[in-house]
Amino acid sequence: MPEAPERPSLKSRAWVRLLPFLLGLGVVLIDRAGANGQDSIESYFHKNAKLGIGLIMDSDIFKSSGRLPINPREAARFAVAQLQIRGVQDILICESHWIAAAISGYLVDGLGRLTIGGRDFTTFRVGIRDGLEARHGAEYDAGREFVFIALGCDANGRAVWHPDPGPDFMLGPDRNVPEGLLSFEFLLNRPEFESLSVRYGH
Repeated sequence: MPEAPERPSLKSRAWVRLLPFLLGLGVVLIDRAGANGQDSIESYFHKNAKLGIGLIMDSDIFKSSGRLPINPREAARFAVAQLQIRGVQDILICESHWIAAAISGYLVDGLGRLTIGGRDFTTFRVGIRDGLEARHGAEYDAGREFVFIALGCDANGRAVWHPDPGPDFMLGPDRNVPEGLLSFEFLLNRPEFESLSVRYGH
């Protein structure tokens, strides 16, 4: 004779009864985490922050491709995460510019405090990909960093830059280009970047 099916134990039946409650609790916790995350990221934005300068969401560029970039606030969130990874303190996001070339993404500018190699930096730019080029591979995914620039002052009040050698480096007779110099291809709107701390009262 076939064996009778095993009856579920009291313990397993108790878990079945609890399952809807646990699932509901999980949704509540996730919702709260999302809300808290939104609140926490907002605290990193200057009250007069200007995000997504140059971005026109209904542009013909997007209509023809059928794709949209991540929104400026999402790009700023990724930038904050990258600054935190580097150890930047007192992060304050002030501006971001959307660019279409040579990389499609955002240049997110902010203030804070970071020491690199004994030099103090207070102004930062993080390049964040916007996802429009994601079809080319994982390195093009939305949120990926493509450049990091930092500006500070030495003890004599002279500007110091990261990465070395800075944007004002003059090529020698050998015409060799230091790798760090390539980052400053993305030092667009340089006067605005250099005056960030003055304009945003930091």
